[in-house]
Amino acid sequence: MPEPGPGVPVRWPLPARLAAVALAALLAYGVSLRNVFSWDDTHFILNNAFLWYSHDLPRLVGIDTGEHSAILNRARPVWILSAMLDVQVWGKDPFGHHLTSLVLHILNAWLVLGLARAAGASHGAALAAALLFAAHPLAAEPVCAASLGRPDLLCGLGMGLIANRANSPMTLKGSLAALWRPGLVATNV
Repeated sequence: MPEPGPGVPVRWPLPARLAAVALAALLAYGVSLRNVFSWDDTHFILNNAFLWYSHDLPRLVGIDTGEHSAILNRARPVWILSAMLDVQVWGKDPFGHHLTSLVLHILNAWLVLGLARAAGASHGAALAAALLFAAHPLAAEPVCAASLGRPDLLCGLGMGLIANRANSPMTLKGSLAALWRPGLVATNV
């Protein structure tokens, strides 16, 4: 391996690249952890009785939200499940709901890093793409809103995992493991 110098690019180890992307997201959106619930969050989370009772989970599978259909978007069972899980873990503490959104955004940014490498980008270009994605202001609503932005983050995660799977010789088991090792699923990361 050539020594770093003029004309020889320095390649950061993968953990350093992942940490840099996470740091960029934290610097851009970490302030959202201090946010309170917005009006939408109050409507869709705090005042939504369906989310507060796990015994309603069987109704989620059948998408029969009954009297709550005006509050829930029946076409988004993954979001509903995510919101139910947040309510069970974090309760009425907005910090935890915003933390979940921030973590999902960081996972998505790591997937951008892997997708860029799978598409043939250099390590530096892939890192630049992931950093831009992590800190771009276009992600403000999905990351900072505890309720209405969550479907975008979950969709991005799902599509990123599918795209990484399509660009990788890994098995289905490997793709599911990507939830725990994002950015590593694409080849040549």
